[in-house]
Amino acid sequence: MIGRVFPAFLEGPRAGHAGEALRIDEHSGCFFHPERRAVVPCAECGRFLCALCDLEIGGRHLCPTCLEAGRKRVSLDVFRTQHVRWDNIALMLATLPVVTLVGWYFSIFTAPAAIFISFWKWKTPSQAIVPYSRGRFVVAIIVALITLTIWGTILYFAFARRLR
Repeated sequence: MIGRVFPAFLEGPRAGHAGEALRIDEHSGCFFHPERRAVVPCAECGRFLCALCDLEIGGRHLCPTCLEAGRKRVSLDVFRTQHVRWDNIALMLATLPVVTLVGWYFSIFTAPAAIFISFWKWKTPSQAIVPYSRGRFVVAIIVALITLTIWGTILYFAFARRLR
């Protein structure tokens, strides 16, 4: 059995930044440590941060308060651990009722739902943690249209006999 080790385990602890003391009145001080020189503003709230308070996450500089707020709201991409796979849902709604012998009659409801989800989420594949392809949406739309065509034909012939 092959195991994986977290890369930071092999690197050991990194050297931290203590923060440069504020010596000249021309420089701004840190919001959290007024005696320390500010090096960067927070990308969320704009507070000035010293090297000690600066938390660089995904190329953005955040203060501890904004980082914690982003963790609680899961508004930062770093903290997103799950994502709804709409491509899988659309494909399942289009194909599963057709494939199963018991649920074929549900396809009259699931096929329009598959088409709706495919068009609704068409532009959002890059927002997923693991990007999904539009190919599944295309397959779901094609299968759903074929299913709806078959249902239309069945209903046409069923009602055409009754109207004669």
